[in-house]
Amino acid sequence: MTGIPDIPVRLVDRPRCAGHPGVAGIPIAADQMRRQAAPAEPWYAVSIRGYGVVGHPAQPGIPAASWQRIPPLRIRPLTARA
Repeated sequence: MTGIPDIPVRLVDRPRCAGHPGVAGIPIAADQMRRQAAPAEPWYAVSIRGYGVVGHPAQPGIPAASWQRIPPLRIRPLTARA
């Protein structure tokens, strides 16, 4: 099997980071304080053949990629490197 290319994405016209959520006008999640002291959840690299475009579940009007109905080709855990 050859390497699977990255899925191309379209950049939006706003910065990814807008500072502290409270200052940016974004409501802070109820469990945010508990999550800040918790270890990070594991990450996985998922190889897929395609994806569908759906509405973002938390931000109406924003498109999001979904592979819910597409079987993954490969899933492998990402390990932390120090």
